[in-house]
Amino acid sequence: MRWSLSNANVPFAVLAMCSALLLVGCQSAMFTPSTLPPEFAAPPPSSGHTVPVSRLGAMPVSETLFAGDTVAVSIASGDEEHMESTIVPVASDGTVTVPLIGKVAVQGKSELAAAQAIRQAGIQKHIYRNPDVMVVVQDRLKHRVTVVGAVSRPGQYDLPAGRSSLASALVAAGGLTENSTPVIEIKKPGSFRPVMADTNRPNNVAPVSHIEHIEPQVVRVSLAEMRTKGRNANQLLPDGAVVTVGEQPERYITVMGLTTNQIMKMPYDREFRILEALARAGGPRYSTWISNKARVIRTDPHSGQAISIQVPLREAQVNPQLNIALASGDIVSVEETIGTFTISTISQLIGIGRTALVGATALP
Repeated sequence: MRWSLSNANVPFAVLAMCSALLLVGCQSAMFTPSTLPPEFAAPPPSSGHTVPVSRLGAMPVSETLFAGDTVAVSIASGDEEHMESTIVPVASDGTVTVPLIGKVAVQGKSELAAAQAIRQAGIQKHIYRNPDVMVVVQDRLKHRVTVVGAVSRPGQYDLPAGRSSLASALVAAGGLTENSTPVIEIKKPGSFRPVMADTNRPNNVAPVSHIEHIEPQVVRVSLAEMRTKGRNANQLLPDGAVVTVGEQPERYITVMGLTTNQIMKMPYDREFRILEALARAGGPRYSTWISNKARVIRTDPHSGQAISIQVPLREAQVNPQLNIALASGDIVSVEETIGTFTISTISQLIGIGRTALVGATALP
């Protein structure tokens, strides 16, 4: 979006910018791109949009059973032609209750491993001699996760409990927008968890010793660390979690002087350099062989100190180090030189002469 200074607020905007230029010229520190201290350099872009959320790590494809899942358990002793299935839920303690056999721990096991555990339990209890057992998931427990902020489709999403990772939640929400921040906040609700007694019981089924209360948590994760180190990307989000992707404020610079005066919006996800800004403004009014002087007025956000950076435009076209990156709030001014002043003066004199000649010709 481009903001022109050709509106009703121009006098105030131009007056404010001119005052700032005069103030900076008198009181600020003067630098060139080569002498600019690192603390005054434009901060690097920090948009989360540059991180492809689908590549934040291997998406967890967990086929293990969770409390809340529903499974079909089929058992045949060998005499039946067809296996009869019983639909049972995985209880909060991670067990299923199988007819005749009783409770069997299955949480964290695959369908095949759960079938093996049920088979062994039936043999140990002398209910079956050599049964065939099959376990098939009928319905997965879902975790409802809310994603808000700088994503394409904010809302609530029901994710399979074994796949409710942060990466999955962000993909479900359509990914990050360009104005997203690289830090994400996750609010995990409080919950209650049964703690099993530390005893050796048949079929690994232990009684509950007590109920543990887990306090609500707020954690912040860095997309950069997730991408480079795989941290947090595959950690499962609990039911009721709220994922908030921060939004960056809009960033603007002002271009003025011997070019088209305008307030210009900066991109979030990449550097925005002085030559690109001037090109978007239509370029300097004269050739850089004549109009070679540009100044960047910058206010340090930490100290509030205003600095001035002199940029030679002609040299910046061939030397990338002189084509400095701009920071939000910068004022870019293409300034008068002796050459531009001379050309402007001659043009004005020619214009005055033409006006006088036309006026004289029009006389009776």
